Amino acid sequence: MNRMTLFSKKYILLGVFGLVLVVGLSMAWRYLTTGKIVVNAPSSESIIVVKNQEGATVLEKTGKLSAAVGRGEYTVSVSSKTFSATKQVHIAGRQTHTETFTAARQHDIEPVVGQDARSIAVSADTIRYLAASESYIIQIDGANTISTFPGTKKFVDIQWADPNYGVAMDSGGELFEISGSTIRKLTLPVTINDTSYATASVNADRSMYVSIKGVIYYGNQRNGLKKIYTANTEAPRIISTSNHAIILESETTGADHPEITNHLTSISKTGDRLGETSIVLNESMLGDNLVAWSRDGKRIAVFNGGSDNAVYNERLRKLQTIPGSDLSNPHWINSTTLVYSQQNLVWRYDTTTQTASVYASVDGDTEITTITSDPQEQYMYLTSSAPSGSGLLRVGLKDQTTSPNAYDLAIYLPYTSGEGCGFNYINFRNQTKILITAMRAEDFAVCSSIAAGVISSTTTPYDTIPKQYLVNADQTIFI
Repeated sequence: MNRMTLFSKKYILLGVFGLVLVVGLSMAWRYLTTGKIVVNAPSSESIIVVKNQEGATVLEKTGKLSAAVGRGEYTVSVSSKTFSATKQVHIAGRQTHTETFTAARQHDIEPVVGQDARSIAVSADTIRYLAASESYIIQIDGANTISTFPGTKKFVDIQWADPNYGVAMDSGGELFEISGSTIRKLTLPVTINDTSYATASVNADRSMYVSIKGVIYYGNQRNGLKKIYTANTEAPRIISTSNHAIILESETTGADHPEITNHLTSISKTGDRLGETSIVLNESMLGDNLVAWSRDGKRIAVFNGGSDNAVYNERLRKLQTIPGSDLSNPHWINSTTLVYSQQNLVWRYDTTTQTASVYASVDGDTEITTITSDPQEQYMYLTSSAPSGSGLLRVGLKDQTTSPNAYDLAIYLPYTSGEGCGFNYINFRNQTKILITAMRAEDFAVCSSIAAGVISSTTTPYDTIPKQYLVNADQTIFI
């Protein structure tokens, strides 16, 4: 064996040794810098997506995911038809990180009254609302008794601070203050005529923002209203909280395929401009409620009816993106919990955990049109529209039980007979009642007999179910 051969073998061995060393170091480095992520989703059809800090998708699977990833920060998203959640996770080397996503159970929806309710205000012991396109104010009290609000004035819309205070609009565009049992014209800084259409937004502390031909005023009825801001258009919409207001102005562009854009400007109660943004609307959702302030006035949900839905701060800086599409009717239960609708579904979104899940659902052919809640966070109230009729519904937020009579009566009622009798159910407080209306008091016996025949089967015998009899000659209570 010559010297050249020995020299070659030496370098070959050194090369092999170096390669093994590099591979070993690489494997050791990978071992030290690689972790494992395990994601358990609520259902087998849930889609799991893991993205890196740059937003690139590094993993995607359905049902359950278990894989090795480099250490660092990742975003894990899980979504299905009834659940959506996003979490930020940190993966450390030589460790397994497990995330388990659990969907909240769906809650029962119970009927309150079989009427087309709008402009709803609710507290622990009172609910007031409008029925039909123009109606008297209807109220249900803590004894579960329904009546019309004192006075004979009809309204088309009411902005409430609470059930005892609000600003109502009649069909002529005039504004009225509702205070307790008193209705009087709203005191305004200028005279309203046919061309100076006014709108108002009322806050929980009974302050208000009023727009008259695009001039915005702030104050209350005791101390007066002061001019604070001038909008770009004469008929902006105002969505407000005590210290801030969103001035919403719509713009339509394009002739063949019109596109509507909502321009939002946030102002303080002194008129300072805090921020602005613009949202292009989904044309199928133009008439829906798409903007709502949180109860503490620090967050605002802005939807476009499509997939551009987010939570902003009072300066209209985006804080979080809300997953999903065709969303509408945002409403804040409290400062961190947002609820909204998607056709027949009610979603609940937690801004703290960025988790959204279906909280309740109505029949498939029913569309939810309004969501509100009481300040005590006992119930969420819904209005709905369906081919079979509309009604006021609610969902318990404290796992309350529902009287079986409420479900039983809602099968048969509301109902109107040829004898001028009307029948409905009332399920707001205490025991569920049957409402029997007649044109004259002397017709109650006949109407009660008809009701017994209509309501053929309930959990509780008909004779033992509480009833309210009401003379309804002027049709102030719509059945």
